[in-house]
Amino acid sequence: MEGHQKKIETQLLIIGGGATGAGIFRDAAKRGISTVLVEKKDFATGTSGRNHGLLHSGARYAVKDPVSAKECITENTILKKIASSVVEDTGGFFIALDDSDLGYSELLIPALGKSGIAHEEVTLESARRDEPHLHSGVKRIIRVPDGSVDPFRLAIMNIKDGEAHGQTAMNYTEVVDSRIHEGAIEWVKVINHFNNEEILIYPEFVVNASGPWADVTAGRLYATMKMKPSMGVMVILDHRVVNHVINRMRMPADGDIIVPGDTVSIIGTTSRPVEYHELDQLKATPEEIYRMIQDAEKLVPRFATSRMLRHYSGARPLPDVGKSGREVSRNFLIKDHGQENEPRNLFSITGGKLMTYRQMAEKMTDIIATRLGNQNNCRTATDELPPIKKSKIKIPDILKNNYGIQQGYQRQGDSFLEKIHGKKDTFLVCECEMITNAEIEYVLETNNIKKLTDIRRRTRLGMGPCQGTLCSVRTMEISGIKERPFGEKETMLRDFTQERWRGVRHVLWGDTLRNEEFALWLYSGIFGWKAEK
Repeated sequence: MEGHQKKIETQLLIIGGGATGAGIFRDAAKRGISTVLVEKKDFATGTSGRNHGLLHSGARYAVKDPVSAKECITENTILKKIASSVVEDTGGFFIALDDSDLGYSELLIPALGKSGIAHEEVTLESARRDEPHLHSGVKRIIRVPDGSVDPFRLAIMNIKDGEAHGQTAMNYTEVVDSRIHEGAIEWVKVINHFNNEEILIYPEFVVNASGPWADVTAGRLYATMKMKPSMGVMVILDHRVVNHVINRMRMPADGDIIVPGDTVSIIGTTSRPVEYHELDQLKATPEEIYRMIQDAEKLVPRFATSRMLRHYSGARPLPDVGKSGREVSRNFLIKDHGQENEPRNLFSITGGKLMTYRQMAEKMTDIIATRLGNQNNCRTATDELPPIKKSKIKIPDILKNNYGIQQGYQRQGDSFLEKIHGKKDTFLVCECEMITNAEIEYVLETNNIKKLTDIRRRTRLGMGPCQGTLCSVRTMEISGIKERPFGEKETMLRDFTQERWRGVRHVLWGDTLRNEEFALWLYSGIFGWKAEK
């Protein structure tokens, strides 16, 4: 240790800034527990930002995993109340296409009743009034209360609320070392990857919430946490082909979910075991992507003529319980390392799913609060998450008909209106997602933004049909970025376009190929970039 290193004392250190870590951060902060959260990249860049955004009703698990099904419907109801700004109550259809699906329906319907999941059978005629692109040969349809959720902003909202209660969250800050003293973690050393600042954090308790990376994080804390991550591939279409969540009426399998999210539709998902060294660069095969599209076409034939925007992959944080992939329950696991002669003030939490992050956080924070003698109750099931949208601020007349400002308000809440009050020089930066310069400037001022992709997670910049071809360049000239050296800006743009390219390269046909040719022409003309072989 060096004497000049910054030191922080805290009751709780959380490692991992995905939904679970963010949920614990918020819960602990609201109970008055001094808390520090560290994330080695930006918040929600791991598993929490790499799923299909399905707000599960629990119907998918009702037959095989009823405990998870009951957890899902409970949290589904809670999130619709506390996180309305990132949740869309689309409703969902379970679709039977053949006799095998019909056989499964005889198991599904009673299982839904036992799990307390509201459901009703609807006719194909009725369903096709809402979803005209459904396959005309559908044999049975069950309606369930599924929905969609923006996972990026859900995690960040939890962090914002924790910060509003006086606690500290640091992105791009990684655990590099620790010290054990008398059977407990005395300090954890972290490093900020942008300024190379080293910080020693002295916690009373540590929670490892680093998802599929939990085993590596545990190793840096002189503990073990065996994981068996499973990779899932998703494919995005350039518009909302459906407005309900569409599920194949069968046991969970590849390509059997279609989720409408904001301006796009998402097909999910595969399941394939992966090793730790693959987690930071998950690679889908063309065969996985094509199979997903083919399976989705059976539910919605319109997909055969729709434009595929991109694909992406995420890793499920499954604990090693002797099974793998879809065989593993979606229940979550809390490990008290002190019970296995490892650091007595260390806990790991893993498994579960985005849908149950709040419940996972509550259970974990209950344990920490009990150990600390903190008797404050959990409030996360009833207190609304920011951004709160109850503003009485008068929107300037010039902005009243500005749909971009209205969308910014929906995404960012009251504080956004307060920041832009009286502002007149607003213009659209991203036409696909209706994002204004005012919203980007607001995000730059109120978040620790290091990269263009950080803006994307908070606004959906670059997530529409052009995949950031135009808006990424425009963003370079917005206050907060334009003052940076040209070399730094070009690096940010390169990183952004490379990240987009990784998701596009396996769906290069039709309009997607034409868009990429246009992007290459644009960037080569402005920056002199050339395509790399």
